[in-house]
Amino acid sequence: MAILSVGRPDKGPVAVPLAYLWEAGQFLLMTPPDSLHGKHMQRTGRATVTVHSERYAGSEVDQWYVMAEGTVEFTERDALPLAQRLLTKDRGPEYAGQWLEDMRPALENNWVAVLTPARIAGFTFGGHLP
Repeated sequence: MAILSVGRPDKGPVAVPLAYLWEAGQFLLMTPPDSLHGKHMQRTGRATVTVHSERYAGSEVDQWYVMAEGTVEFTERDALPLAQRLLTKDRGPEYAGQWLEDMRPALENNWVAVLTPARIAGFTFGGHLP
């Protein structure tokens, strides 16, 4: 999960956890375009994503985080193919199909938002960033 933060003109930023896929130098995110953060992403065309990870068994990295800020745009009106890829990666191919069917009603109003980083910063508490 990543934390997506989007600025609002009248209050502090909206920050929500979202599933993501890092691919070809971009963050692919699933979200409803009519949600509070979706509306602000469309209004500003910008967002920030923060990913934090703790040590995994056998990893040389203890803890790390990466923050990326940049432009964001909705590119697909159907998030189900991205959901299939995310679930296959996270749950394995043998379970992805059932998870997708269970989640289908919640995903039907999601679109794919693509964040293209203009700046990426990170920090590790030991080891190297992945």
